[in-house]
Amino acid sequence: MPLSSQSHSQPLTTLATYLAGEFDNQAQAREEPVWYVPVRLWHRPLKLWGDRGFAFYAEQSNALKLDQPYRPRVFLLSESEGQIQVEYFQIADAEAVRGGGRSPELLTALNPDVLEPLPGCTLTVTQSAQKFSARPDPHCRCQFTVEGAVREVSLGFDASSEGLQTYDKGINPDTGQAIWGALMGPYQYQKLSTYSA
Repeated sequence: MPLSSQSHSQPLTTLATYLAGEFDNQAQAREEPVWYVPVRLWHRPLKLWGDRGFAFYAEQSNALKLDQPYRPRVFLLSESEGQIQVEYFQIADAEAVRGGGRSPELLTALNPDVLEPLPGCTLTVTQSAQKFSARPDPHCRCQFTVEGAVREVSLGFDASSEGLQTYDKGINPDTGQAIWGALMGPYQYQKLSTYSA
């Protein structure tokens, strides 16, 4: 069943369809094992915020350690005056839903009350042909606090019917240097399965 598009534009619905699913970068990890670990990535559609847009729960795991997922997060695809945006949210009790990529029944606890918008963590989406590119405002810093420590990330992705490329990097908030993630270029994912709304 495709994602519901009754109240959304075709571009927004198409992007949501490209993103909904389970992905891995196994081919890339085999070709460049020094720079890329094999990663499994999940984007589970959520029924949040009504008709505001398409919400997803995202997390990932080393493909060799699927029982140890990390980076649980929620993002919302929405549109205003023809401009698509991606807004990221922090989960108040991330441990309660960790593993929801593989076990979506864990995600029933998610609702807007347990999600906090992350300032500076909104991406603007552009479209060329059937490819969507999401990038941050170059003047904003996506920072948040985890267990009392300030964390910073640089986010971004390209999505199409051919696959998904992610540019996410961890940033040292003191030096501005990238310290983990797509240090040598984007992670290149292929879709293993598609999720419906």
